[in-house]
Amino acid sequence: MKTLTNRNNRGSVLSESVVSVALMVPLTVITILVALEASRAFVISEGMTQAAVLACRAIAYEYKTNKSIVTDPEAQQSIFSNIRIINMVHSNSQFKIAGWNLTQDPKTVTVQTTYIPGEGTPPLPAFPSTGTLNLGSAFRISQTVNYRLSE
Repeated sequence: MKTLTNRNNRGSVLSESVVSVALMVPLTVITILVALEASRAFVISEGMTQAAVLACRAIAYEYKTNKSIVTDPEAQQSIFSNIRIINMVHSNSQFKIAGWNLTQDPKTVTVQTTYIPGEGTPPLPAFPSTGTLNLGSAFRISQTVNYRLSE
């Protein structure tokens, strides 16, 4: 009688183990994938901040000697074309001057950068990487930086 009970217990323990592994493995994989994509989003966000800071600094430097930079889109695009970050910024279309504050002190310029998958040469990598849900077109990572202009 003891032998039959032990076999039944071992069989139920084995089936419980299989069921729990079958549930836990997909959950663990999904958790790891979400963590990786969130980490990549953070890195992209920091890259966009860095690009916006570089653009603001360059515009502020140019503003010291050339006040017409405010109304000269060609000069602005020339500055943007010098700012490239591998797998982050590949195109001038990722930059936008979000505003100029020239009436109050301190005078400032605001630049926004946006990660646009497929933009530039070579094209930026897709985000999120896993395109199984086709969410790539819904995601845009942007950062805005406000920078002081000096006279």
